[in-house]
Amino acid sequence: MDRVILQKLAEQAKSDPKFLYALVFEPESVLKQVDYLDRATRAKLVGNSPEDVMARICGARSGTDVQEYAP
Repeated sequence: MDRVILQKLAEQAKSDPKFLYALVFEPESVLKQVDYLDRATRAKLVGNSPEDVMARICGARSGTDVQEYAP
């Protein structure tokens, strides 16, 4: 997954409070509904802690490496 995917997730979370809530508290169910994620990318996102995923989407982690999520 590239940075564009993370940016799309961030923009969707910013514009849709319900999506943001679901992304934090029900990531598996909400990510199944995101049509621009393939199965491998979705699995890698769900396999991480919600805090880590959100920090990466927001760019809060220093040295964020989106290559970790590459299929």
